[in-house]
Amino acid sequence: MSIGITVVLRIRYNTLKRDLYWWKINLDEMQPIKNNLTKSTFSSGFYHMSKLFAYNQSATNATESSVASNGIYLYKGNMVRLNPLCDTNIHVTQSLLTEFDQIRDINHSNLQRVLGAMLEGDRKMIVTEYCHKGTLQEILMDTKYTLDSVFIFSILSDIVKALTFLNKHPLRVHGRLTSDVCMIDSRFSVKIACYGLPTIYDHIKLQNKNQSLEKDLLWVAPELLRHGGNPTPQGDVYSLAIIMSEMLTRDEPYSNDKESLTLKELVEKIKSYQDPPYRPTVSTTPELMTMESLMRKCWDEDPEKRPSLHSIHSIINKLMVNVNKSGGLVDNLLQRLEKYSSNLEKIVDEKVDELRQEKQKSEELLKQMLPA
Repeated sequence: MSIGITVVLRIRYNTLKRDLYWWKINLDEMQPIKNNLTKSTFSSGFYHMSKLFAYNQSATNATESSVASNGIYLYKGNMVRLNPLCDTNIHVTQSLLTEFDQIRDINHSNLQRVLGAMLEGDRKMIVTEYCHKGTLQEILMDTKYTLDSVFIFSILSDIVKALTFLNKHPLRVHGRLTSDVCMIDSRFSVKIACYGLPTIYDHIKLQNKNQSLEKDLLWVAPELLRHGGNPTPQGDVYSLAIIMSEMLTRDEPYSNDKESLTLKELVEKIKSYQDPPYRPTVSTTPELMTMESLMRKCWDEDPEKRPSLHSIHSIINKLMVNVNKSGGLVDNLLQRLEKYSSNLEKIVDEKVDELRQEKQKSEELLKQMLPA
């Protein structure tokens, strides 16, 4: 009898432990994708947390069997990205286990899934879905992409859907929203990253108060800059407004003032009580006036006067319906796919030409080395 009870208890214990450590991944479970296979095809660089997810060869003890130079792996048949943590002083605690449990079942089309983590030893990494196009900020800065009203409304709608989902989830808020955590996948859909897991993200920010991290303060609501405290849904709405300003200007926020003001001075101006409040300079086309008006409401100085995510979602839906009625949505999607295909062909041609030139140089060098 006692043996049977012991066996049952052991099974329950192992099941509970397996559930608590669902996120635990070993590096040998993944197959690295060589850089030369992805360099010309996929977006470059690690996302957002060049501040949080910074590849440091000495810190991660990298070897040939460690992290591939592009961070891209195959895991259970899917492409994933390994995001090495620049701060290795993170340990598994009960709080962290609870945080992982909170995000375990999050599966939303506009949220980048956290598939697991490696937090043992010196090599500490977060494993996430891989988004081929990089960040929204990279897309905005890339002139080869045409940002018409259809594209802008579609991107904005994706972000609002993700925030609305989080608002109804026990997490309630994102709290770190910038254009750098809005990832773009192969279908040009947004997947927001860096939600939840405050033990990891907030600890890293405290340990790495460098300029890259402080830049994120340009997206933080003034009331949170002044008084601190926990993130709020109203704060997320303010951050959304700053992203909207980037989409309308195709530039970083406060870009007009960055030559005359330091980052610290910019943040102090946002924190100060000015009339009118200090905000990015934005001017737009008539077809985007509704969006500009919504943006200004979203960054209202009084957080209680900012529209709710529900009302923002409703406004964006109406804009999307109007665009869809005109047939613009389908036409735009087809044009984007056609442009993307043409761009890939161009990249392939350029790489083939580079290879041909290198081969020719090698042959000429070899001829010079051979005896006459």
